[in-house]
Amino acid sequence: MFIPQRFKSGETLKTDIGPKLNQMVDFMKSLVVNGDKSTIAVKHLPGGSFISCLINPGGGGGGGSSTYSGPFAVTKKDDTHVTVATGTVVLGITAESVATADKEVTAMGYIYLDISYSNGYVISIESGTFFPAQSNTNLYILLASVIVDDSKIIAIIQSQYGIHYVAGRVV
Repeated sequence: MFIPQRFKSGETLKTDIGPKLNQMVDFMKSLVVNGDKSTIAVKHLPGGSFISCLINPGGGGGGGSSTYSGPFAVTKKDDTHVTVATGTVVLGITAESVATADKEVTAMGYIYLDISYSNGYVISIESGTFFPAQSNTNLYILLASVIVDDSKIIAIIQSQYGIHYVAGRVV
């Protein structure tokens, strides 16, 4: 692809603008990043583009599977749902168990723990298109990012592994 040229002296707006605009459009289209959906995923959104490496579990050379299956493992259940495995959160000296949960995911987003305190700890597994900001009343722990294309889950990027330890307590 060539770089579009500026208008030259003698060219007229009426006759030369069409071809010049088409050259600029073709040039801008050539700058758009695309992924192959098997190793690189690219999602274009109004606020920007997300580029992710899709890890192929198992790899070559006869190696074992590298898929995480421990506490809070996020796995694809079907095209629009994930399953989050049971896990434990240790808050100070209190250990709270969190049950397995299924979550619907139809847009690119996040799976996370929402921890609050109201006459005891309340821990829930949530999903959303944005990761909430920490607050004085809630603690959020990112479990995984979910990449969606054409309303179907194409990849899950596990962010946290194992039991979660929180120093102190949530109030």
